[in-house]
Order: sequence, then structure tokens, then C-alpha cells
Amino acid sequence: MLMKLFSTSGIRRKVADLPPEFVVKVGLAISESLCNDKNSKVLLGRDARLSGPQLEHAIS
Repeated sequence: MLMKLFSTSGIRRKVADLPPEFVVKVGLAISESLCNDKNSKVLLGRDARLSGPQLEHAIS
């Protein structure tokens, strides 16, 4: 069964089920769509879940 990955409140999946390559690609796609010039800035935030550092490392 194909499960829904994206929802209105973000990506819904256990971090262990997200390959790091996928997270990197999502990060690149977001940065390309948000950063139109060299002066654009993006703030990366996370919560206190144990998976936070892993996702932060993969996306930054």
C-alpha cells in the first residue's frame, strides 16, 4: 500500500524510514525554491525529539 508522505503539516514518516539521500534532496529542493539570490537566508529549526540532530545534519 502506498502511504502518504507529505501532509499540510509537513513530512510524515519515522526518521528511520527516510533515507538520508531523500532528506538531502528535499533540503536542496526547498533551498532552491526559497533562495532566489545570494542574499536570501533560510533559518533551520528543530524540536527536541531524538531524531532532530540526525535530520538537521542531513538537511544542512
